[in-house]
Amino acid sequence: MAVSESQLKKMVSKFLTMAVPGN
Repeated sequence: MAVSESQLKKMVSKFLTMAVPGN
């Protein structure tokens, strides 16, 4: 399954938002 770069960045930013408290 191919994931576009924009999708990947969106997933990464979402993950970071959940991983880092108070952000």
